[in-house]
Amino acid sequence: MSLQNLKDGLFLNPIVSFNPELIFEWMTILLKHDQRRIQNATRYQGAFKKENVVEFVFRICDKLNQPSVVRFLAVELLDRFLVQHILDLYGYVQNLTSPIEAKREEWTLIQSRVKTQLMLRAASCCQIASKLCLNYTALSIRKVWSLLRGLGHKYSADGILQSEMRILKTLNYDVMIPTPLVYVEVLLAILAESRCLEKVDDYYTTCTDLLDIVLIRYCAIYRSLCDILVDRRTPTKSRRTPAGIKSDYLLLAASIVTSASYLVNLADTNKVLDRLSELTLVSADDVLDFATVIMRELCIEK
Repeated sequence: MSLQNLKDGLFLNPIVSFNPELIFEWMTILLKHDQRRIQNATRYQGAFKKENVVEFVFRICDKLNQPSVVRFLAVELLDRFLVQHILDLYGYVQNLTSPIEAKREEWTLIQSRVKTQLMLRAASCCQIASKLCLNYTALSIRKVWSLLRGLGHKYSADGILQSEMRILKTLNYDVMIPTPLVYVEVLLAILAESRCLEKVDDYYTTCTDLLDIVLIRYCAIYRSLCDILVDRRTPTKSRRTPAGIKSDYLLLAASIVTSASYLVNLADTNKVLDRLSELTLVSADDVLDFATVIMRELCIEK
């Protein structure tokens, strides 16, 4: 088995064995994370998961041979950093004692600087993610420097280090966060343990491909989903807002696995959907609606 395979799908790898009860403990932890994320959701959730931004992060990871676990975490870190960074900068401008016109000029300059630094920030998030997910294969400053230079950006090694530190400080070093991929892996592990599905490797590959599509087409997919779920009367109150829907990674993961089931083994889809709803405490109707939106987008992509 290759190192690449070992890095991808940790929960599903036969080399990594542990008591199945730990999987259910992980599920309990993820449920709490999800509830907390929904409760703390803001309207800025996912504001920087734009198609060109996500594709750039994926391209960096591909060029540097990083596994899927790194690219998904890098996207999460970049979105969280940019949201907080922009809010901090806006607060700084608002607190200036300068005339309103001077504030506008300052804000214009700041916006331009943030755009200029976007590629550096994306590369730094990939670097941080690789350090959290990997060990001796983690990205070094030199690798990031070489990549950025190859793309025509002349940053110094110290500049790259300062960018990494800026991201960590802005996020208050809160970077060990469960990504949607972690939710997907745990759900697949439980389904495999309870024999609700076979061909786990096929499911995992399909899930990661679908998660790629959801992140790249994030804005369009969640716009369609929110149009459906926000107006529905039956969902719980926490999922009635767009922010709550975007923050619900259990809903996302369950919908990804359901979509994968439809593609890998259609006959098991209803059984998988019912089990996922039971595990995640998410309405089966919500999961099915989200899966339908994903499959519709998949058809458009093809």
